[in-house]
Amino acid sequence: MMAFRVRNVLQISGCVLQRNMSSGASKRVGFIGLGNMGGHMASNLIKKGHKLNVFDISAPACEALKAKGATVSKSYQDVAKSSDFVVTMLPNNDIVSETYKEMVSSGVNSSTIFIDSSTIDPMVAQAVQKLVKGQGATFVDAPVSGGVPGAAAATLTFMVGGYRS
Repeated sequence: MMAFRVRNVLQISGCVLQRNMSSGASKRVGFIGLGNMGGHMASNLIKKGHKLNVFDISAPACEALKAKGATVSKSYQDVAKSSDFVVTMLPNNDIVSETYKEMVSSGVNSSTIFIDSSTIDPMVAQAVQKLVKGQGATFVDAPVSGGVPGAAAATLTFMVGGYRS
């Protein structure tokens, strides 16, 4: 069973990333899914000084983030292999499931932390968590509340769930 914690007004620069990235060497952050929500979320991370490696199936979405300083990867597998943290913001259950299956099947670093902020069924999140854990990596389910205006203003509320370890 997952241990759930709720953190109010966790801005996209986020205490998960901020806490882990504030000490030691600079961490590599990947972002997959640059649509209405993800594009704003990724932009806000760049504004806070994070260097991002991004991927989306939309070339214009990738180019918009590249213009802000992100590095664009050729695939989500490349993002996963080259990042310490990978944030995903994808449209639905099926896309999340397929993306993680393909991403994990190509191999991931056991030290990578995957943070999914998509709005998906809890059973899908649990299945993805098992898949990621099977590769030795960490998965955190972190859907958001606040919509596109909250994403643009960096005022999203994250509801974070995962194992304590």
